[in-house]
Amino acid sequence: MIRGERLGFRPDIQGIRALAVLLVLVSHLGVGRLAGGFIGVDVFFVISGFLITGLLIRESDRSGTVHLGRFYARRARRLLPAASAVLVSVSVAVWLWAPATQRSAFAGDVAASAVSVINWRLASRATDYFAEDLGISPVQHFWSLAVEEQFYLLWPALILIALIVARWRKWRAPAVMGVAIATVSVPSLFISFSYSGSHPAQAYFVTSTRLWELGLGAGLALLIRAGVRAPKIVGRIASWVGLGAILVPALSYSSASVFPGLLALVPTIGAALLLLGGELSPDGAAARLLSRRPVVYIGTISYSLYLWHWPILVVVRDWWGHGSAGARLLVFLLAIVVAAASYHLIEEPARNAAVISKPVPALLLGGNLALIPLVVALSLGLTAPVSVTADASGSAGTNEFTGGIGEVSVWASDGDTVVLPPNVGAEAIRNAGAQADPLSYAPNSLDAPLRPSPLLALDDEPDRSCQVTTTQSEPKYCVIGDPNGAVEFWIVGDSKAQQWVEALDAIAWSMHWKGVLATKSACAFSAAHAVTEEGEAYPLCDDYNETVATALAAAKPDFVVTSQLSDVGYLSGDVSSASASGAVQGLAERWQGLVDGGTDVIAILNNPRPTTVPVYECVNDNPKSLRACASEMSPASVYAGAAEVQRSAADLVPDVQLVDMNDLICPGNTCYAVIGGVVVYRSGSHLTSSYEMSLVPALAERLRSATSALGINPG
Repeated sequence: MIRGERLGFRPDIQGIRALAVLLVLVSHLGVGRLAGGFIGVDVFFVISGFLITGLLIRESDRSGTVHLGRFYARRARRLLPAASAVLVSVSVAVWLWAPATQRSAFAGDVAASAVSVINWRLASRATDYFAEDLGISPVQHFWSLAVEEQFYLLWPALILIALIVARWRKWRAPAVMGVAIATVSVPSLFISFSYSGSHPAQAYFVTSTRLWELGLGAGLALLIRAGVRAPKIVGRIASWVGLGAILVPALSYSSASVFPGLLALVPTIGAALLLLGGELSPDGAAARLLSRRPVVYIGTISYSLYLWHWPILVVVRDWWGHGSAGARLLVFLLAIVVAAASYHLIEEPARNAAVISKPVPALLLGGNLALIPLVVALSLGLTAPVSVTADASGSAGTNEFTGGIGEVSVWASDGDTVVLPPNVGAEAIRNAGAQADPLSYAPNSLDAPLRPSPLLALDDEPDRSCQVTTTQSEPKYCVIGDPNGAVEFWIVGDSKAQQWVEALDAIAWSMHWKGVLATKSACAFSAAHAVTEEGEAYPLCDDYNETVATALAAAKPDFVVTSQLSDVGYLSGDVSSASASGAVQGLAERWQGLVDGGTDVIAILNNPRPTTVPVYECVNDNPKSLRACASEMSPASVYAGAAEVQRSAADLVPDVQLVDMNDLICPGNTCYAVIGGVVVYRSGSHLTSSYEMSLVPALAERLRSATSALGINPG
């Protein structure tokens, strides 16, 4: 039998750190078989909770209290020098190389990282950590460090309060500490379970869904302090089971996994078992494996490796692309070398410097180290260049156009016809005529403000509060248009159906139609099994579509409007059998079911993706040579992918009406970046809301023709 509570350096913990950071690094490099390597962060959380709580317990055993000043000084010496070096380096890199459209946002991210609230900033904008064409923040990975810093701020005070209460009430201090840990951890665990299902993008980042992981490590430290007893064989078994509980999720989890939630239990319990096993059986095979010198060294530099790997990855990805093995290897090697230099030249000297060995100097240095990147980032944000094409009077996300024509709302209507002033957006094409010189609606040089500003184009999108995310399967049903309308239609499909919601809302009000919105990210409304962008099965989409199909059968609306980006699927077999033909068959089956049930189908053909992306960056960089931002295409390529799938499915279900807007998006088979003074694209092939709204008059006419062909009284 062996008693727990070993004191001193444990090399196996450095080995666990090495395992965690390498899983994160390989996952970020895009190694498909380790797509779940992001669980390495959760392993770090457990280790942090274990070590910090153990340190606080030992201090309380020695002195009867916890010295907060000393604790925070140690954390400042340990964490802030390297973190500040990374943040300042990123700020300089952003100023030198980042597109002007992204500098201000990146500066805000750096500032939020400097004060350890970046996780809440990312959650507030519902960033998808696994996310067509969004700028990746070079400090996005600081979210986990922010969670830990917030934990460090809370935890010593909590332990100190527990000690005071125990002394006051003459209770046993470990028991009171256990209650304190459970008081924080148990609610956090339930919040993680519920919030991860309802708000997965936010849940990934917020502290409240992660505290229980740190609390798990803290509870283990308390258990070991109590003197847990077990045979060595138990420790060895715990180590191997724990190692498996970390590696299996790393190999099986993916971006489609609902996380943290219930799934986070496996790797976190695995980490706790590894820590316990190393305590009970330090000479076991697993502990010895994790204690090998190269592994321990990676663990020793793991903090710097985590700090530097993501900015290096972002830079290499921007310069070289991220798909090649050479680029991945370069990132890996650079990250190791830079991390080693950071550890030996920054971390260790700062930790051992005599001048900051006392709490007050250390805290003063820590405050200054946090202040430096904050000031640099704020300076960067304040001096970020203003777009030379910006419309100073407007902002993204509104439905009005300004600049030379006065302020005109696209919601204005004349009877049943939605109208726009001439020469705004797509209306410029229609007014110029099919044979007009493209320069009449898509000039090469800008002489007037754009709508939206290229700096704001990425955010010029429809309200997505009703769109179900990739990790949710329960539909949201939202009413648009006239809630008392005699004609009812539903909008179903993926983000390409969602793309049209504001235009359809305007048209529905004009036509006195009632619309019901039911869309889900990356989920075409089809009977085929869905496939993620990574080529994995997407059962949450399948479940979602079945639920919506049942609701449609019960509601029996007059028609549905659908569109999609997805162009593959499979009806039988597994995900390896996914193909365009499977997508066609699945779409036809779903459409035929609707038609047989008395609901007509109108499909808006998918618009093509420009070859120059992000378009808004090109526009901002080339205001006098916009043709450099245009994408010339063959007629076949305009209607490739999802559009071809839609047309082929419509051939199998003759009653389906297709609505084609591509002549007003890519006129003459050229996808221009700016048409009629409006930026066309915001992200990938997704249109800006401003350009979408300029299509309202034409879309209204074509929908009226489609409903007339289907025998639907337009109201």
